[in-house]
Amino acid sequence: MLIGSDFPKIEFDFFGLSLLEPNTALGDFFLFCFSFSVAVWLYKKAPRVPFFYFWMLFFLFFSLSFLLGGLGHLLFNYWGIAGKTLPWFFGIFSIYFVEQAMLSINKQKQFRFWLSLFSKTKFFFSIAFELWVVFFFNLEQSPSQGLIVPAINSSIGLLFFVGVLPFFYYPFSSPCFVFFVSGVVSLIPSVFFQSMKINFHPFFDKNDASHSLLLIAVFLFFLGIKKHLSLQK
Repeated sequence: MLIGSDFPKIEFDFFGLSLLEPNTALGDFFLFCFSFSVAVWLYKKAPRVPFFYFWMLFFLFFSLSFLLGGLGHLLFNYWGIAGKTLPWFFGIFSIYFVEQAMLSINKQKQFRFWLSLFSKTKFFFSIAFELWVVFFFNLEQSPSQGLIVPAINSSIGLLFFVGVLPFFYYPFSSPCFVFFVSGVVSLIPSVFFQSMKINFHPFFDKNDASHSLLLIAVFLFFLGIKKHLSLQK
């Protein structure tokens, strides 16, 4: 176990390619497979109303961000920072979609208007700041700086729109409420794994721990969506 610093990146050769971080890439691919499957399920099973439509877009963009993110880790020796840039922006888009999904079931028009305005403003500023970081920061020396804006944006979006708004929509006993709030709560330990650089093993580092918690969270979100769908029938 290593705390406060990171293990050296795992390197391996495959068909003549010099690849990196197979463990992190594997976690990304698991998240891609699950999230893309949920997006397809929503497309086929859910009615075309804003709540389910925006959740479908969330899972679609979320899955693509991890597919490209996994490839960016594996092929870092070839793609460099360019391979990490697009997933950061896809992550910002996915959070915007989940915010719109949770807002769509708010029946108070004025409250929904101001929260929607906040969501849109946060989205455009996040895109603008991320572009500034990409073009003007030396990400070759410190790639983690590129994650700062998406991480802050995700924290605000998930904590408030998925973790707090259900208090206004569902009774405490509702399975929808339990699943959405539990999903957000399950992500809290990842803050400590990342900020304190808690790494259990070279093949299960802080990123792998965060991916495991993220997989639990999106699974709980899926259960909440599924329960909400059953209540509409």
